[in-house]
Amino acid sequence: MSPVSFADQDQAKYLTTNPVVQRLISRWLDELTSLVTTHVPTSSPLLDAGAGAGFSLERFVHDRPVVAVDLQHEKVVQVPERVATARPVVADVTRLPLPDGAVRWATSVEVLEHLPQPDRLVAELARVCREGVIVSVPWEPWFKLGNLARGKNVRRLGNDPEHIGAFGPTRLRGLLQPWFDDVTIHRRLPWLLAVARGPRPRRMQ
Repeated sequence: MSPVSFADQDQAKYLTTNPVVQRLISRWLDELTSLVTTHVPTSSPLLDAGAGAGFSLERFVHDRPVVAVDLQHEKVVQVPERVATARPVVADVTRLPLPDGAVRWATSVEVLEHLPQPDRLVAELARVCREGVIVSVPWEPWFKLGNLARGKNVRRLGNDPEHIGAFGPTRLRGLLQPWFDDVTIHRRLPWLLAVARGPRPRRMQ
């Protein structure tokens, strides 16, 4: 996929003119914003793992300082255009270039479903966070069914081609619980959000 198509893909999603999709995205981002507002102090630097081009980040970060990490240089260099407080970092989210306990809180929005080994990202988040993480993933099978309903990815039965993994509430909780003391799942069709507190960092096998 070309650099232009990476940016276009994000823009098409977050700036869609479809009124139904707009409402769903707005409800989901409102819930994400509420969770960040509740748990992350305004003055506390936030890590966003898998920030992309910053389209979701600009909706929930507000004036918080943020370290925006993404492997795609073409995406992450766009983040400061949308979030003035952001410092972009080009890096693999499963190998974060941060010391242990570097931040109090982190977010990771629509990233886990793209990874062949999502537990490696969770392990890194548990390592670098002192208090907790807020993550969000598409809620399957509802996300796929929503795509089918609007004629998207029909030949793939609604599955986005870049989605490797599929998450329901049980799988998302099971992914986070080995690394955090307390996991709360929030449902906002067609997405799941989770707040995981009390990191228990340990070495990956």
